[in-house]
Amino acid sequence: MSEPVIQTTKGFGFIFIHSSLDDAGLSTAEFRVYAHLSRRASSMEDAAYPSIETIAKICRIHPDTARACIQTLIDRKMLEKKERPGRTSFYFLMSPKKWLFPDQKNGVDPSLQIGGVVDTPPSVSGGHPSLQTRVHPPETKGDEGNPCKGNPKEGVQDTKSRKPMARPTLGMVQQECLKVGLPESEAEGFVAFYESNGWKVGRNPMKSWTAAVINWRKRWEEKQERGNGHIQRLRVTGVSPL
Repeated sequence: MSEPVIQTTKGFGFIFIHSSLDDAGLSTAEFRVYAHLSRRASSMEDAAYPSIETIAKICRIHPDTARACIQTLIDRKMLEKKERPGRTSFYFLMSPKKWLFPDQKNGVDPSLQIGGVVDTPPSVSGGHPSLQTRVHPPETKGDEGNPCKGNPKEGVQDTKSRKPMARPTLGMVQQECLKVGLPESEAEGFVAFYESNGWKVGRNPMKSWTAAVINWRKRWEEKQERGNGHIQRLRVTGVSPL
């Protein structure tokens, strides 16, 4: 029977941690999951078969975190998993000779390359904060043409930091009015109206003044139609319009 990596030192009341495990570069949650499975297996020949929910409860972490930790341990060749249909999986402890250790030369931890970046936010409910771990996908660098790769916040426009619209001059509005079929005289009313309310549409800052000109034209056309209808009614009744 192989010597366990974690064993209780009799008479001293503390746990002996083998140097292989201490140098494995595991995160807090990964170490905790490995320690629990090691206790349940008792030796490398025996299998541990707790459920994900049991592992999460004992280790005081989220079930998704428990799954991610187990996958990292498998990727690091520290665990071997054998699934049983309709039952919990078997987890076998692998010999430290097969483990994939962190690359001490350049400081890169293979588990981070495989399983993602691990941090410890306080948002995960339950357990001690040091055991609250969340796994994120690894960052991808050098992906040209995709500004969201590398940093998930890059390439995402913050609406709060959006630059305000540049206010047009009267001449610009007059040209736009001619372009959309509005009388040039309507430009003065357009500028006066929006200057008075701070260039807002409702309660929100205006995003496109050219779009506002088009809406202004629609209202102007409706006003013209109402005026023409009123004149027609006056003529039918025999009243001469002023």
